[in-house]
Amino acid sequence: MAGVADCALGHWGAARDAVPVAAWAGAAVCLAIAALARHVARQAAFPAATRALEQAVWRVVGAGLIALALDRAADLTGLLTAAGRCLSQAQGWYEDRRGVQSRVLVALLVALTVAGILVLAALRRTRRGTRVAAAGLALALGVTLVRAIGYHPVDALFGTRIGALRLSWLMGLSGLALICLAAVAALRQPCPHPGAGQPPEPG
Repeated sequence: MAGVADCALGHWGAARDAVPVAAWAGAAVCLAIAALARHVARQAAFPAATRALEQAVWRVVGAGLIALALDRAADLTGLLTAAGRCLSQAQGWYEDRRGVQSRVLVALLVALTVAGILVLAALRRTRRGTRVAAAGLALALGVTLVRAIGYHPVDALFGTRIGALRLSWLMGLSGLALICLAAVAALRQPCPHPGAGQPPEPG
């Protein structure tokens, strides 16, 4: 395993030295939105019944964005991809890696789908903006994890350009945009009055 680690670190180090300016800009954007998410967790006027859960969700969103920023700046998914390549070469199944990658991809997509359903079910009583923020983070993280597998057909699809942006960047930016919109809405939305929507007590 030491040889695999050295191999992966060698490939990763060479790629990390060539991290483009756009990746650093993406890291800065993620950190800025993470700070916004933390601000929402502290300052937004959530209903008392769901306040603790919604604040926890926004803190998780902030932590996830920090992880994305680290990945953009240090290409951590590139390290995972390099580790998989070196492991397949060391164990002799590099020529059959496409089959392994496809099975890992299917397992990952199933896991993400199940996790998404469970999270949305757990958040069903929270405000819509909180659910939108969670979905935005899931989209951004999901694209990153899928890319880490290094499956060529998916990489080719993600590399498709729509205007000036690759599809992978467009999907990731869409997730970040959802979080931003949800954060602004959460900060502007007043806390409902405890008795709002309830019929008056008989006098």
